[in-house]
Amino acid sequence: MSVLHPMRMIQPLSPVGPSDDTVPDGAETYGLYREQKRGTFVVMMTRQGRTVLRRFADTVYGSSEAARAQARAYRDAVIAVLPPATNLERSTRLHKNNTSGMAGVARVRMGHGGFAWRATLELKHGTRRKSFSVNKYGEERARDLAMAERETWLMQYPVVFLTQDDYGRAQAQRSFADRLTRLAEAPVEEIPFKQDAEKVEARLAAIEARFDAMRPRRLRVSVLPQGYHYLALLVSDGGLQGVAGRARRGHKVLRGSASFRSRDLSEALTDVTSRIEAMIARLYDQDVARWFMACHAGPLRDPARFEAEGGLRVLAVLPDSTQYCRSAYPSKGKAVPGG
Repeated sequence: MSVLHPMRMIQPLSPVGPSDDTVPDGAETYGLYREQKRGTFVVMMTRQGRTVLRRFADTVYGSSEAARAQARAYRDAVIAVLPPATNLERSTRLHKNNTSGMAGVARVRMGHGGFAWRATLELKHGTRRKSFSVNKYGEERARDLAMAERETWLMQYPVVFLTQDDYGRAQAQRSFADRLTRLAEAPVEEIPFKQDAEKVEARLAAIEARFDAMRPRRLRVSVLPQGYHYLALLVSDGGLQGVAGRARRGHKVLRGSASFRSRDLSEALTDVTSRIEAMIARLYDQDVARWFMACHAGPLRDPARFEAEGGLRVLAVLPDSTQYCRSAYPSKGKAVPGG
């Protein structure tokens, strides 16, 4: 049965717009949380049955402020593509055991032993129920009355996006206002609306590619003691390591070694310096190699500064220009701006 009613109400649009100075509640936290021990901001949300997850580490972007800014930008890009569910869509979603054809309408046994068709609507502050006896109205009439009653209830509540806070709601209204209008006008049997899955995936893939390209280039260099007479060399783009130290797909790692069995440490470090420079040039280019040697290779050039037991570890964010070096040698294990 298709029940015709006037257009449903729509929640008034949020006054917060692109030109407003007001920042809605939740702008700093919606879909975003901090892993303090890892020094990472995490974007995680589930919309339209799809979970989106991406991490933004301080060491990748050079500071917690820069990581937070990228995380927020990524979150806003994603929520502009994936609309949240609405109260109307949630209230009209059919379950597998539904036998009436309308969500919230079911045939139930009454306390006196008879049967009825009951309309039910879950609300934020309680549940509405109304039953129509089969004995009184007949099977079909009782079901139709229950369906009409539930549709009447749905007309009484504005169609709203279901989000955690004002920020998510304001962004959804800005990006998907037409969706609310279409839902308000649609017959109940046509709800919920489904997005074009392929189109959504393509847009999300484009967002991922754009933010991959925005990641600052990094350079990780390690010169570590290996046994009594060898130094292990590692040069990488600073990507996260997978199982057993192997680089994850898309990240580049170069490895080598140097021996000082028959020569002193000074001679070995001279060889190491040359090898490290060649490995960086192979990974990036000669300009980056020269920049690293000028900015960060001091302990390789001066045996007195090289820690024989701890070795050398540098994780640097490459500057926009590698022509000049204005940064001091970083403390071990920290990512530093390179220019």
